[in-house]
Amino acid sequence: MKILKRNFVGLMIFVFLFPSLSMAKDTITWLVFVWPPVHIVKGEKKGEGMMDGVMKILQKNMTDYEHKTLQANIPRVFQKMKAKENVCYVTSLKTPDKEEFMHFSIPDSIFLSNSVVVRKNDPRFSIQTGTISLTALAGNSKLKGGINKARKYGPGIDKILSDPQHKKNFFYLADSSATSLSKMLEVKRIDYMIAYPWTIGYLEKQKGTNALLTLSIEETPDYNLGYASCAKTPWGKKVVESINETLIKVRPTEEFRHYMVGEWYDDNGYKRIQSLYDSVFINSK
Repeated sequence: MKILKRNFVGLMIFVFLFPSLSMAKDTITWLVFVWPPVHIVKGEKKGEGMMDGVMKILQKNMTDYEHKTLQANIPRVFQKMKAKENVCYVTSLKTPDKEEFMHFSIPDSIFLSNSVVVRKNDPRFSIQTGTISLTALAGNSKLKGGINKARKYGPGIDKILSDPQHKKNFFYLADSSATSLSKMLEVKRIDYMIAYPWTIGYLEKQKGTNALLTLSIEETPDYNLGYASCAKTPWGKKVVESINETLIKVRPTEEFRHYMVGEWYDDNGYKRIQSLYDSVFINSK
């Protein structure tokens, strides 16, 4: 009995003197990949990307966990999730195949979908409504569109682009980024391109220009919702529950809005995302 009592007293002394060891927190490893301005990993804006900001807010509020980040490309993200490691990823599109190995939060982000990008001073495009028909554009032999050959733009857009009657009206670039096409657009080698508005905003800020305008596409939804995801394990489910509690609290704040709406859209895109943030995202489940 005396031995048990001494052991108990000794344990209490240890807990009192070394609380950090006796109450160690779980660690979330947040996976980050290079995709400015979603994640910015170098330069003056390092760590200030749209989802860099969301990740910081989550980490700041989820005080029951330790947090670290690890740079990883998309195949490695999926590999670690499937291996059931204690990892999370701050924004994913939720699809049935991903739900087989990921737990998903409520929406933690909203992005404008792929849009038509034109030169602001091109009189051939009517920009009053801020929308345009891609079918009409693709069928106009007097206009040359620019496409990244390796990219998928989404079912509605891809169906239009794959129409044999439309293919002759496009210039196909093997490069999968928007950088080269935006340069071609600026120097009038093409008349329009398709890209995410926030990607164009980032490229324009990098160059210090304001020459391009984004127009929403009539044939496709105007926005996508993103979700935080963690490995599909009991640990991942618990973390996602904590993420959900945090998101309900922080999504209405100006700090959170800044990262979603902030600085990566042109005037037209800014108006669209502001409206969608309030009407769609802020209370989304």
